[in-house]
Amino acid sequence: GSDDCQIILWNPFSRRKIKTIQSGHQGNIFSVKFLPFSNNSTVVSGAADYKIRVHDVNLSETTMACSCHTNRVKRLAVAPNQPSMFWSAAEDGLILQFDLRQPHSCSNICNNVLINLLSLMGPNPEVKCLAVNPIRPELLAVGANDAYVRLYDRRMLSPTSYKRRQDSYAEGYLDGENRRENDDEYYLPPSNMPSNCVEYFVAGHLPNYKKKFRNLACTYLAFSPQGNELLANLGGEQIYLFDILRKSRPKTFRVPSTCFGEEHSNHNGYHMNGTAKYQFKSQLPVYLDALRQEANDVFAKGQHTAAIELYNEAISLCPNTAVLYGNRAAIFMKRGWDGDLYCALRDCHKALEIDSDFFKAHFRLVRCLYELRRNTEAYECFKVFKEKFPEHVKTQACIALDRDINKAISAKTDQKQHDCSCSTTKSKVRDPNIDIEELDSNSSLFARSEPGAFISNQEREWRSSAYDFSERFCGHCNTTTDIKEANFFGSNYIIAGSDDGTFFTWDRKTTNIARILKGDSSIVNCLQPHPSCCFLATSGIESVVRLWSPRPEDGRRESREVIDVEDQAQSNQHRMNMNPLQTMLMNMGYRIPYDEENDSDREANRALRSTAGDTMDYEYKQKLSMERAKVEDLFEYEGCKVGRGTYGHVYKARRKDGSDSRDYALKQIEGTGISMSACREIALLRELKHQNVINLQRVFLSHNDRRVWLLFDFAEHDLWHIIKYHRAAKANKKPVMVPKGMIKSLLYQILDGIHYLHSNWVLHRDLKPANILVMGEGPERGRVKIADMGFARLFNSPLKPLADLDPVVVTFWYRAPELLLGARHYTKAIDIWAIGCIFAELLTSEPIFHCRQEDIKTSNPYHHDQLDRIFNVMGFPLEKEWEDIKKMPEHQTLQRDFKRSKLRKLCEKLFYLLFLSYSSASLIKYMEKHKIKPDTKAFLLLQKLLLMDPARRITSEVAMQDPYFHEEPLPTVDVFASYPIPYPKREFLTDDENDDKADTTKANANQNNNHGQNDNNHGQSAKRVRLGGLVGPGGVPPPVTTSNSGNTSHGLQTSLQFANNGGKPAGNNAFQQRY
Repeated sequence: GSDDCQIILWNPFSRRKIKTIQSGHQGNIFSVKFLPFSNNSTVVSGAADYKIRVHDVNLSETTMACSCHTNRVKRLAVAPNQPSMFWSAAEDGLILQFDLRQPHSCSNICNNVLINLLSLMGPNPEVKCLAVNPIRPELLAVGANDAYVRLYDRRMLSPTSYKRRQDSYAEGYLDGENRRENDDEYYLPPSNMPSNCVEYFVAGHLPNYKKKFRNLACTYLAFSPQGNELLANLGGEQIYLFDILRKSRPKTFRVPSTCFGEEHSNHNGYHMNGTAKYQFKSQLPVYLDALRQEANDVFAKGQHTAAIELYNEAISLCPNTAVLYGNRAAIFMKRGWDGDLYCALRDCHKALEIDSDFFKAHFRLVRCLYELRRNTEAYECFKVFKEKFPEHVKTQACIALDRDINKAISAKTDQKQHDCSCSTTKSKVRDPNIDIEELDSNSSLFARSEPGAFISNQEREWRSSAYDFSERFCGHCNTTTDIKEANFFGSNYIIAGSDDGTFFTWDRKTTNIARILKGDSSIVNCLQPHPSCCFLATSGIESVVRLWSPRPEDGRRESREVIDVEDQAQSNQHRMNMNPLQTMLMNMGYRIPYDEENDSDREANRALRSTAGDTMDYEYKQKLSMERAKVEDLFEYEGCKVGRGTYGHVYKARRKDGSDSRDYALKQIEGTGISMSACREIALLRELKHQNVINLQRVFLSHNDRRVWLLFDFAEHDLWHIIKYHRAAKANKKPVMVPKGMIKSLLYQILDGIHYLHSNWVLHRDLKPANILVMGEGPERGRVKIADMGFARLFNSPLKPLADLDPVVVTFWYRAPELLLGARHYTKAIDIWAIGCIFAELLTSEPIFHCRQEDIKTSNPYHHDQLDRIFNVMGFPLEKEWEDIKKMPEHQTLQRDFKRSKLRKLCEKLFYLLFLSYSSASLIKYMEKHKIKPDTKAFLLLQKLLLMDPARRITSEVAMQDPYFHEEPLPTVDVFASYPIPYPKREFLTDDENDDKADTTKANANQNNNHGQNDNNHGQSAKRVRLGGLVGPGGVPPPVTTSNSGNTSHGLQTSLQFANNGGKPAGNNAFQQRY
């Protein structure tokens, strides 16, 4: 399955595509499974559109569609002995059980809930993955957005019912999840889950995990072929292997009882004689001693990972030698990767179990407990150490550690006393079965929220008895996507993808990295081994699936192999400890200098320098020659300025080396550094890939002047210019209207692009003609590109109130009425309203809601004059037409401002001034003035797009299926329909035309603290050449988009092919021949 919503079946041996299935999903497909014993004829899929679909491969039909989940479906699982059953895991916190032998219907009451984490973890648990044991199918493993792996026995569970709130069940309602917090029924203890139905597993150091920039989530689970081991890929941490048969508890401060046993003889144990050192209890074999000495030499050179791998190999050969564990513990403590301290603690335990007189292991155990902030345990363990080894108490190391532990305990005691004095304001608990768990807040820009603060007593009990891991595999990075897999590759190897575009192979026995291969240009997410042959399939962000199999050992090196394994692993650990902004900049090949960091970043970056000095990360070093190339060295753009906005310049550019003849657009962001709005835009553009959405080609960051350049393909036209051309002809009484076929093609491609954004949970929030680009002559001639993602937002989690984020979004003329009335929560319907405004403007060559008055200084979304313009066209909304209008924050202001006085009613009656009354206004009358008849399919579609009530407004998916697009002329890929393009090309601006406006631009920008985009600042030149702003009829500048979140940027496009085969638009099969 793929982001293009297709399911493709391949024969890997013949390298042949067997079949392509149009899944019917409207969002990224996350999971696809064959049902067992179906002869590969039945496939089930789950996707980001909350839906599960069952497909008949032979008939290419969907036999069942389920919409019971209310969030993204992340994983599906099947059991080898259950041909008619499957299970689904979704981010709504539910695991559903399906039996195709039984009829199924979807409603707000779901009757097939097998596991409900909402009742255990509060309002926001997200199930990320699940797996069925191949040998014991009754065992079901579940991973969520926390550090725990849950292993359920299905024999003890029975499906139960779950009733959703109606508002949260409704599609597109964004604050449904928040409302769950106020509903007691969501926290009732589960009735179908006895206390012995589940076992929990967790790495021993993670229950108290608190990290500022990262939350943990289990992104994938896999059982071993023998069914006795469970592999967990933990997002934000490492990969852990759990032995579900030989389970062990997490290690604590308790020293093995043998430490207090009988004193060993001098010749066979520890002997203190002045400067005498610890002696091995038995002499190491020669080959092991050679390995130990080699590891110590490598460690002395600072190559910690190589030293650990040598000790791993030695321990696998001789697992009962205390000194090997003790020395490896010391290197773990020195390296300091995530989880290393706890591994060192485990090694110290093991060393003391083997040899209770190993005083270095005991001392390191105390140090590990202290570093893990388990101060009380460290104090008790150190007390045992001083009793056991009194001769070491006076050493400098012991004195320093003793001082540190006592200081930490005293500080913690003081903090507890302070917390007690401030605890009277704690929020009350709704149910006696629920306790409050305090969690650190997460300030990450991109990270999803942790489960809520409510944890049931049953959940706490299960967590407290969790079992520890048996092995750990590290070196990869898993922080960017929550679908990254780890798997068994035969019985000897473990494999997993990484955020650096590689996938790692570890030796199962030693846990050492066996090989690293480059699997994707960005990220490797999926790794699936063939069940019976030596084949491995991988995929990531690229639109390809790669198959891997052994080649002849002829001495040739694999070109995709990464040679410097340790450096790659070190770089990934650095990446995991960066904050999100640093990660994004590093992906673009840029490192923030140390003196530019703030205090909150220094702790994360200190780890970056601890072993790598001041050098760049490994990925950056690989691309050093390319990424550090200066824009002026690569492109010719001097004297080719085509636009100047408040926040930068746009240039038309060509490559200096003449490697291609294409035109490019270079946008230079004015000032130094990147605003958070620009960071958000760049982050989105790097993920979005669609033929009708802007595609960011490259980001240049100049290390000298800290300037930022964005590279796009050059778009010769935009809708603002196109409409202006026709409006000018209309004003000269030589009307040349936009051709009907061109309007249809423009609208269809706009809807196609917005449908893609909405399917991937992105609101554009600033659609207007100036942000709809159209490509000129070239391979993408006449292709629409939706640009300017500066105000775009993800909405898969409820948006915060507008007052906290953006007081005003969407340019005034295209702003939906719910926004003008101060709606604090809104849906994708705001983009649909803007599209309706653009559609009307294409039909009439005039802005439908053109308001000449504005106030760009206010952050209040309410705008009287814009509402007045809407009501003069549409009529005043009645409650029967918009049921929720009374709930709008500015409803009382609306009633006060627009309630007609008695004098006005008298004037209407006496002088028949019907234009004063909204009762005579309607969209029909307005469009009839522009010769658009109400019985046309174009008008009927426009009416659906411009409904006042956002809940009744049509969606992009439904709009693309409208009959308007099925009548001649049909929409085409080239909106100009192969005719000559009549619209003028963009003109170059001279410095004189811009520099004399620069001071005014900056002054107005500073005055406008909202960082809006105001084309008044562009003067006459901006009226002539338009890239970033918008000018109204007759040169009247329109209202602007204002926001506290940052700047508005302009984007031009890169060349992209259609995501679907045959050039068909997503979600519509009607135009295979012509679109």
